[in-house]
Amino acid sequence: MRCERQQRFLGKECLEKVQASVVAIVGAGSLGSRNADAFARIGVKRIILIDDDDVSKENISTQIYEETDEGKPKVNATAARLKKINPKIAVDAVKKRLDETNAAELLHKADMIIDGTDNYATRYIINEYCVEKSVPWVMGACAGSRGIVAAFVPGGPCLSCVMPVESTSGEDACSAGVLGETAGMVSALQVAQAVNILSGNNTTGKMVHFDILGQDFEAAAMERRDDCFCSGEW
Repeated sequence: MRCERQQRFLGKECLEKVQASVVAIVGAGSLGSRNADAFARIGVKRIILIDDDDVSKENISTQIYEETDEGKPKVNATAARLKKINPKIAVDAVKKRLDETNAAELLHKADMIIDGTDNYATRYIINEYCVEKSVPWVMGACAGSRGIVAAFVPGGPCLSCVMPVESTSGEDACSAGVLGETAGMVSALQVAQAVNILSGNNTTGKMVHFDILGQDFEAAAMERRDDCFCSGEW
């Protein structure tokens, strides 16, 4: 069986829940391309890839792309790779940038949303959509050797609770540069949290910060704020 090892750990029922899921991945760069690869291997029903960028030469050292992908839309190059990994899954390649005007249209089929973006402005758009529609999502950010991962589920704290808009610097992999290994660690933690939630288990309720070079890891509890303008809706 293709996913026998995952089934041994998760159990048949939990694995079937994961494989019946639709996952939307916003961004197909250092994080999103790796996330998509992992979800294809575990065999989710459908992956929705959303990104408006094309593959450039500088992407190849930290993302899943090859020299032959240069100049192609990232969503198309990723979709072609995923179909080779697992021909049975459905892949929607959407060459658009997610914003306030199209979030509902692009995300409405998703059971889980994965943040593969490189900026907080888009993360807050994802957060507001997920709060409004009661959809779980997993944030991931990386810059240099540092990474952040947090999973948000209905009824719990949202991104605005733990990281108010005014507290974010906006620095991310795009502006600061990143080690491929940092992105790999963030992606692995994101997928693990998403699989945990999709299989019917609870999130840890913690935000993980790490420095992969310093081998420093910290998991801080997240708390819902009663005065948060956003989380009160879910």
